[in-house]
Amino acid sequence: MLQSCTAGEAGLSAAGRGIVRPYSAQRQRGIAAILRRSDHEARPPQPRAARSRCGEAETMPKTFRNLWPQLVRFDNLWMAYLAARRGKRGRPQIAAYELDAETRLLRLQERLDAGTYQPGRYRTFVVREWKRRLVSAAPFEDRIVHHALCQVIEPIWEARFIHDTYACRRGKGTLAALNRAQHFARSRRYVLSLDVREFFPSMDHALLRATLTRHLADRRILELIDRILAGGVDVLAEEYTPVYFPGDDLFAVLRPRGLPIGNLTSQFFANVYLHPLDLFIKHDLRCDAYVRYCDDLLLFADDKAMLHAWKDAVRERLAALRLTIHESRAQIAPTAAGFPFVGWTISPQRRRLRRRNVVRFRRHYRARLRAYAAREITFAELDATVQGWIGHAKQGSTTALRRAILRMPVPKRGTGDG
Repeated sequence: MLQSCTAGEAGLSAAGRGIVRPYSAQRQRGIAAILRRSDHEARPPQPRAARSRCGEAETMPKTFRNLWPQLVRFDNLWMAYLAARRGKRGRPQIAAYELDAETRLLRLQERLDAGTYQPGRYRTFVVREWKRRLVSAAPFEDRIVHHALCQVIEPIWEARFIHDTYACRRGKGTLAALNRAQHFARSRRYVLSLDVREFFPSMDHALLRATLTRHLADRRILELIDRILAGGVDVLAEEYTPVYFPGDDLFAVLRPRGLPIGNLTSQFFANVYLHPLDLFIKHDLRCDAYVRYCDDLLLFADDKAMLHAWKDAVRERLAALRLTIHESRAQIAPTAAGFPFVGWTISPQRRRLRRRNVVRFRRHYRARLRAYAAREITFAELDATVQGWIGHAKQGSTTALRRAILRMPVPKRGTGDG
């Protein structure tokens, strides 16, 4: 692109003699017009409507009404029931529900339509992998409602999400995120890695609802969302570290916040909550090489100084969402050196499993071998564990690693092997 210059600096070298002559006023106006035109052509195509401060392309966003009849239709509830029970039909709670599913769903439909439905209590448990996580499981009937809600409102937001966000979306996932990140790493010199601190415990309910109401105008849908949010407001209270933002008073710490980890609605709401940030990075910062998986962000560029400026801008935009970044993990690194993302270390030519993921599977595999030897699981269940990990690990440079781990012999069992 041509670079703009002042009247005193503009000029042409005269026959290589080093004599610089100033442009005439008419010539300067012509150059300015060329610069404006080239700058406009170099920009990515912009929506015709003006963007709002949060980056939305719609000055008057389209809102959707009359969604409630779709949610409470029996066929929608039945599809939600099938989705909620998928892979879990052997559990006692779900097996009991299945015995009289049609009647139970009709009663649920009546309670939803009458406005008397109330979410039940969560069952919480701790998962310790490479870090401690408090996971919350909603009652089975509540999970049906979550699926029924998402089946109605998710398509509205799916049409508005940017392409390069990959968590909990159909046709996306970790493999697609890995492929996209490596694609950008092959054409950019540097990468900025960011992740949001205490993301699920920190999501502010008022800000989430304000984002949802940009496109949802059905009162009963919003009332159901309010009930779901209120049901999980205290689940992660102990996981949240209070943070005060500019303009806060002492009561700001009492704002309703937090989404239970494990809910389908929480995963969807997480994408909605960070949607303004995605638009800000793509439209305002004009970062065309950007990937997000849940609360993990990658921004690629050839200019290190630009990435430092983007880091400050993202930090400021996250503060408007009442979120902060892990400062110790906010790193700018050469893509050729490799960078961590969704459990892998990625470089332009290779991707390798991170050590903690390898250690975790090795421990899990040994535990499954002991369970098999003790006749607690069948060989088919043991094989499913191995094949699932192989399917994940073979997406990278792991041939030698797979051979080393799977070299452990399968123990023999006595008679009566299942």
